[in-house]
Amino acid sequence: MANTQMSSPTSSAFDIITTVTDALFEPEERRLSREKDRLCDLNQEAHKTSLDGFMFQGRAYRHSSVPPGGNNFRTLHLSVWDEMAEFTVDQDRIEQDKHRIQQLLFRLIQCHVSDQLRSDIANHPSSYDQHIQHVRDAIPDCIADLLPEPYKVDRMNSLEGSIDELRVLREYRKTLPKIQEYAATRLLF
Repeated sequence: MANTQMSSPTSSAFDIITTVTDALFEPEERRLSREKDRLCDLNQEAHKTSLDGFMFQGRAYRHSSVPPGGNNFRTLHLSVWDEMAEFTVDQDRIEQDKHRIQQLLFRLIQCHVSDQLRSDIANHPSSYDQHIQHVRDAIPDCIADLLPEPYKVDRMNSLEGSIDELRVLREYRKTLPKIQEYAATRLLF
């Protein structure tokens, strides 16, 4: 579940990005967990014995209903390999998308929050309101509702208009449809 409370008013970009992406990918994580549980059930049926999970390509997959500590694992039954191969491709794709979006959000925040502003905030906490606005302006509107308090403010400046690095702008335009896709999925599930 996403972390919706920030530990301090001067949270790092990492904390903000983690909060946003955890919430953005929460429906996908739930879907993957349900699919993993289904595969665990299929594996258990194929082995005709009670299992905590299974091993596949060096990784342990535990059923979500099994508390940590159990170690009754067997290798994945051959009859489930094709479905597991599809699952791992899907899991890897989602993980790559999450990392790509995290990296982009970090670069967008870096473009909007200058070193001088970070220094001003450290030395003059009254500059903090300006920091909040810069962070908000760096986040695409389709995921702004995922921002933690106190960053839930209206946009004041254009996101694209304030990106001065061409590579970051290209990456933003390339990644935005993927962000919008996950945001829409979140609304549906």
